[in-house]
Amino acid sequence: SSFGDKGLLKLDSNVLWNFGQGIKNDNSYLIAYYGDRKLTDPIKMTILNITQEGSINSKTIYLPDTCTNAVLNLAYFTDLIADSKGNTYFGIEYSCSPIHKIYVVKLKPDLDLDQSFGKGGVLEIYYEEYDQGSTKLGLQSLLIGNQNEIYLIMKSYLDEHNIIRKLYVDGSYDVNYGDAGKFELLEYSDNSRIFPYFNPQTNEILFFGYDAAEMKSKLLAVNSSGQLNAAYDLN
Repeated sequence: SSFGDKGLLKLDSNVLWNFGQGIKNDNSYLIAYYGDRKLTDPIKMTILNITQEGSINSKTIYLPDTCTNAVLNLAYFTDLIADSKGNTYFGIEYSCSPIHKIYVVKLKPDLDLDQSFGKGGVLEIYYEEYDQGSTKLGLQSLLIGNQNEIYLIMKSYLDEHNIIRKLYVDGSYDVNYGDAGKFELLEYSDNSRIFPYFNPQTNEILFFGYDAAEMKSKLLAVNSSGQLNAAYDLN
């Protein structure tokens, strides 16, 4: 095989379970993971770009935080998703006791941080109805829409509702989305797992999951305005 060493490519030992992955528009492979750090340094992330031939380019980015706790728990990465212009987005949920945060990162096609997004390419997600710095909000998924809008899907650990926030390409919120800028999906609760998918044909987010409260699986759809398509919830 022409890929790596006889089809095998060895990566950094830090690429364990806490990583995100995705495909760029040029069909190269992306991996984002937590890198080595000193307790006095900002939190470091490494981005690997692997070509179809197996060559590796890497970039280092930093979150706007310093974790002086020896235990830094990167709880979750979303997949890395490219928009139509070659930009790449991904979400990170991490905790450094007692702080718990969610970030969205935007990379340009050359994998440098997009300075026009959030603050220097990194957007901190703050859900105003919950305490900042707590574990009351968890990251679920990140999707890209037809107009390169970003849909961030999170879960409230207070009431188990799934929450969708719609962002523009600069990281600002669409305040007209759903109810005052957010949509809460009430159907899946009690720690039910959901599988969201963006349907480009209908410009809707499809959710499939098991509703533990009703003890049945459901397929639901939320349109680009943040409204539930009632036709999907007939049974």
